[in-house]
Amino acid sequence: MKNLILATTFLTSFSALANTCFVELQYQGTVLGQNVFEGQTCRDPLRECKRAEKKYEMEHNLTELECVRLDQTPPMPSPPVPPRPSRPAPITFKGSIDNYDFYIAATGMDDFYNQCLDFSNRNNIHYASKFKVSADGRRYSFGDIQFGHWNGQESICMELQTVALYQIGTPVSFRYTSASGKIEDKHFSFVGQSEDEIYNQCVEFVEDSKVGYADDIRVSFNGQRSRSYKNARSWWKTSQEVCDAMFQ
Repeated sequence: MKNLILATTFLTSFSALANTCFVELQYQGTVLGQNVFEGQTCRDPLRECKRAEKKYEMEHNLTELECVRLDQTPPMPSPPVPPRPSRPAPITFKGSIDNYDFYIAATGMDDFYNQCLDFSNRNNIHYASKFKVSADGRRYSFGDIQFGHWNGQESICMELQTVALYQIGTPVSFRYTSASGKIEDKHFSFVGQSEDEIYNQCVEFVEDSKVGYADDIRVSFNGQRSRSYKNARSWWKTSQEVCDAMFQ
């Protein structure tokens, strides 16, 4: 019985709302302020609208006013659409696993790990003894196992993720933005937005030019006087050792 009464009340209210007459005072097709009049019949709302129309004409010297009857209840204004939350800017990672170069744009560290697994799977990488990685242009970090290797793609990518995560909180150095000179008999010229960027260019140059062992470096940073570095006791054997010596 209670449900029947509630249903009857709802239907009665809905029917009354549906039969209500609404009249708007419009100016050039747009409702003027809050001038919407309603009644069970249209006679009273039209009368009130006409009075408001004359008042606006006299007090505000407005013409082109019009009382418009709405066929249905006035539409409710659409709720504001909440702005979409901004997506975080992707983090760019570049580096290599053994001799396989990668470039990954990831939304976070978990995404980087997953893409690392995909990259390793595509290139059939199951073992690795060395890697390098740079997160968002920071200086390369290196992983190197002299005797043995990381076994399995999960192990490789977990190690990369750990090193890259540490890099994210490391500030970028802007001490140098250009460097020129030679490593042994190989001439170079690097230009970048930061010292980290030209350090990475140094690493890539040493690897690509097959410098091999080196004990003689001459470099000029930011156009300043050249400096010479010599390893009197031994050799710099890797790209990391060569570039660390240059940027000491």
